[in-house]
Amino acid sequence: MKYIFPILIISLIFACSPEQRDKLTPKPNAIGKAGQILVVAEGEVWNSIAGEAFREYLLEAYPVLPRPEPRFDVKHVEGTSFTTLRREWRVIIFLGDLSQPSKTTKEITRAIGEQGVERAKLEFDYNTTYREDIWADGQLIIYMFAPNKAQLLENIQNRAKSVIAKIEEADFRKIRANTYQSGINREAVKDIRDKFQISLDIPGAYRPAVYDSLNNEMWLRRETQTISSNILLKTMDYDNTTLLTEDNIIAIRDSVGKRMITSRAEGSYMVTNKTDLPIEYQKTNIRDFYTLEARGVWELENDFMGGPFLSYMVYNPNTEKVVYMDGFVHAPGEDKRSLMQQLELIMRSLKF
Repeated sequence: MKYIFPILIISLIFACSPEQRDKLTPKPNAIGKAGQILVVAEGEVWNSIAGEAFREYLLEAYPVLPRPEPRFDVKHVEGTSFTTLRREWRVIIFLGDLSQPSKTTKEITRAIGEQGVERAKLEFDYNTTYREDIWADGQLIIYMFAPNKAQLLENIQNRAKSVIAKIEEADFRKIRANTYQSGINREAVKDIRDKFQISLDIPGAYRPAVYDSLNNEMWLRRETQTISSNILLKTMDYDNTTLLTEDNIIAIRDSVGKRMITSRAEGSYMVTNKTDLPIEYQKTNIRDFYTLEARGVWELENDFMGGPFLSYMVYNPNTEKVVYMDGFVHAPGEDKRSLMQQLELIMRSLKF
């Protein structure tokens, strides 16, 4: 009798439709790193003007890296190559011209239904839909479609930014898991709170390297055999409007770098490289506090080291304080996009 119940379950599973079996079968975890995307599209779509435009959005360069890296790593397959193994990718985009019967449009039709297909042919605003965890846990599926290639191009131009934002939202969870896989360094968090009256979620792999009490500056670092990820912190009194300027954020970065960061080479110190790549500035916010952002590359004076950086100046009107944070990476020969994303995540955990 003890074998009857499992056998009954197995029998029920095999008696179900493929869709019902998918619901009853335990799902694996989605595979793929943050920034990896699988695009399922027929060759005639992928190689069309619409497909080319879509690639340009996805492969846009990540901001200010010494060696250009795309915002996403994109792999393309046609519908006939979308096998069971590939169903477990973390982010999958189906891109389809509904006027052409294909494996890709069949998957899109299965997602939106025949009524959805008819609606897409009449209502051009109905062109994108999202699903989660269809074939794996932690999965995002995006369906983009149109009644013809000309309309597909227009849909991509109108929706690409929102689609990218959705992917980055899904990537955030993966980046956070990678960043904090070693937990949180509670001692470092307390030390920062005591010295700067701010809170930062410092990952367990980071350690305070230097604290300059005279200038109220701290350097934290994570070292492996191949990479060095670093964070600089400083707080200042807000006394005039010239503090929150593009010139000043770089001036502060250079002054802190000169005092704190050096190498074994005599007379070496960190400076901002203002010539090889442009510095990109942006006004943004962290926790609804006004923030000035700068991205660029750094180098060591009198040495041969360098890499990307991301700086923030955050103004808190409640305390009349400005928090300066800088994340920079030294990782020769390594991809740096994910390392910079992790530093951004840490610095944006700022709380007052």
